[in-house]
Amino acid sequence: MEHITTPKVENVKLLDRYTNRKPANGTLYLTATHLIYVDASAEVRKETWILHHHIATVEKLPLTASGCPLLIHCKNFRVAHFIIGHERDCHEVYTSLLKLSQPVKPEELYAFSYNPKMPKENREMGWKLIDVKVDYQRMGIPNDYWEITDFNKDYEVCSTYSPDLVVPKAATRATVLGSSKFRSRGRIPALSYFYKENNLNAMANRAAGKGYENVDNYDNIRFKFIGIENIHVMRSSLQKLLEVCETKSPSMSDFLTGLENSGWLRHIKAVMDAGVFLAKAVKDEGATVLVHCSDGWDRTAQVCSVASLLLDPFYRTFKGFMVLIEKEWIAMGHKFSHRCGHLEGDPKEVSPVFTQFIECTWQLMQQFPCAFDFNERCLLEIHDHVYSCQFGNFLGTCHKDREDMKILEKTHSLWPFLLQKKQEFRNPLYKGFAAYKELRPNTLPFSFQFWCGMYNRFDKGMHPKQCVLDHLLGCISQKVELEGVATDLENLSSIAQFMMKITLKRQAKMSLVDITKIFSMLQPSEDEEGDEERQELNLAVSQDNYRLLDELLRQERYRRFINSRSGWGVPGTPLRLAASKGHVRCVKVLLAHGAEVDSLDVKAQTPLFTAVNNGHLNCVIALLEAGASPSGSIHNNCTPLLTAAREGDIDILQELLEHGAEANVKARVPEWAANSVACSGPLYLSAVYGHLECFKMLLLHGADPNYNCTDEKMITRIKHPKSLLEICLRHGCGAEFVKLLIDFGANVYLPGIVLDKISVNSEMLDLLARERAVPKSLMSQCRLAIRKFLKLANRPFAVDQLDIPLSLLNYLKHRS
Repeated sequence: MEHITTPKVENVKLLDRYTNRKPANGTLYLTATHLIYVDASAEVRKETWILHHHIATVEKLPLTASGCPLLIHCKNFRVAHFIIGHERDCHEVYTSLLKLSQPVKPEELYAFSYNPKMPKENREMGWKLIDVKVDYQRMGIPNDYWEITDFNKDYEVCSTYSPDLVVPKAATRATVLGSSKFRSRGRIPALSYFYKENNLNAMANRAAGKGYENVDNYDNIRFKFIGIENIHVMRSSLQKLLEVCETKSPSMSDFLTGLENSGWLRHIKAVMDAGVFLAKAVKDEGATVLVHCSDGWDRTAQVCSVASLLLDPFYRTFKGFMVLIEKEWIAMGHKFSHRCGHLEGDPKEVSPVFTQFIECTWQLMQQFPCAFDFNERCLLEIHDHVYSCQFGNFLGTCHKDREDMKILEKTHSLWPFLLQKKQEFRNPLYKGFAAYKELRPNTLPFSFQFWCGMYNRFDKGMHPKQCVLDHLLGCISQKVELEGVATDLENLSSIAQFMMKITLKRQAKMSLVDITKIFSMLQPSEDEEGDEERQELNLAVSQDNYRLLDELLRQERYRRFINSRSGWGVPGTPLRLAASKGHVRCVKVLLAHGAEVDSLDVKAQTPLFTAVNNGHLNCVIALLEAGASPSGSIHNNCTPLLTAAREGDIDILQELLEHGAEANVKARVPEWAANSVACSGPLYLSAVYGHLECFKMLLLHGADPNYNCTDEKMITRIKHPKSLLEICLRHGCGAEFVKLLIDFGANVYLPGIVLDKISVNSEMLDLLARERAVPKSLMSQCRLAIRKFLKLANRPFAVDQLDIPLSLLNYLKHRS
């Protein structure tokens, strides 16, 4: 408060640059942190708050008849034009703002006095919310090529890097220290991003060493120079752009000419081109890329960040974007304090480097509106707080600076504050990870737009009062409220509603799909709590990063969502997702941490069913060994065994049968829906799909060789029940299927089998006719009797325990 000589000035006018309306008249207040203007002429009290740290320049213009003008330009592109009645008051406000907007000492920054009144433990947790090491683990590091080291823990290697460096596994401490002597400020190459999709050593690296690399020092490289201008050119370009934006009532020609002359969009295109080149080199060519600029904390950060956004959908999520900023900008030593002009210093060090990255992100959002979890407001909020100095994240010039200032102990982190406003920052068009894996933007000049929402955000009349996004967010908010009311009402009569649906559907001959839909409708809805945790668990599983998954599940805030349904496509648990992708290591980690082995997705399918359906044998074995029910869920129409029989996966079928799956299982349909197809069992499916080995396996495990369905109540409802022999004959399944049925004791005299009405090949007819004409041999009858006895004892494979010659054993097992 020592710099404030006049804390309150009355009868101050605030001019509107874009209209000829009468200027507002009100009172101007100066506080320790803000300039506040209160409009006294408004019917409803209207306040304009400007943070002192947001002020870029303050100009006292020549005295006019109306008073003394004071023009304020802000770093978030607000322009405030005040008219103060008395020249003395104007001068005192002007002098105070000059000092308040340009503090000399770090402790004078807002973050050191900002106190949201939260416990110390909450502040500490806020700083732990984003962990860069967890992101590297998500990429699969450490691995055979890279490792996370503490070589820089005392800043011995580089004073502007963070203590944790990711370097090649083969590099020793001595090698790293030696290499740092040949780099500007010791900024050695360090890993930025590891792209593991192609299983190559493909990653984006960052490095710095002043000037250009000598290509003669390296073998097998391709050098690519990308002309991104220096910080001084960028600062000048932004100034020209803002001059165009501040022009009162420009013509279209003047505006477009000014925009072109500023070169701003040309510079944005250069950064985007570099990011696209880097992403293509890594993704399409499987190349290792070394990104190099003068010091490695400006253009390198821009390019690596844009490339990461293009390559990895995680960084396009709400939390992933925070991780990206933390990793590429904060940990790698972008000089926020100098580039943003937080403290009094050399104005030539100020440059909109981070602003350009934020705009590149916005340009991508315009081309891919469904690919980002967050919206424009989120970008603007982050940009505002980079300059506000309200939080400690962007103070100082590097990790060591922040350590010396005791940022973690004395200030608060921005990220928890943003998470509290997540609903406001959601993109209602976001389609999730699956929709856009990599982004391939168009970088032709016509693809770039002027960002009115950034550079003219505070100007009245420049854009509609409420944009489409506002309408969508409003609709979503209202929808959430209405869904809550609807859920409460449904819960009051859920049982009655369910019974009514069953009755109505039963009268209308309910189909299998209808049953599934009804069950899905009755699944409990998930609330928003833990959305980030669920998303991180799903991402680790999706990328088969079992080490990261294990690390996450050791934390209570993640473990509590281990059985929570979420995700893309068919929402299910993380175990269901791991089973669907065949990530057996993730399956084992989840089971070890207590995942429910028979948890259901919204289709009432278990993880085992999903693994069987996708043919992942290792996952099937792991789940069965963990106690998964081989029969699947009683609420689902199909079973794992039916699926394996249909797909003809003999190994999976054998595992299911040996773990107790019922060989005569049928589709779960109501009695009134019974028909010969609806009652199809595994033996029927393996026959019509031509899977002979599966057919034989089922018979060896006790499948009934006569009827596809053994439920007598069901059979009585079917007008013309077909035996398996008839099905094989009618479908032309092959003589091998008919012979196996006969050998396993199928009744060849069942009424459905009328030889003269069945058109089949002669071999099959001969087999059937011979069986009807010639009685079974004694050996064959003994085999049938033994197998029948074992089946009744529910031990079909106890035949292996019989003390008989190998030849007889093979005969009992129908081996030639």
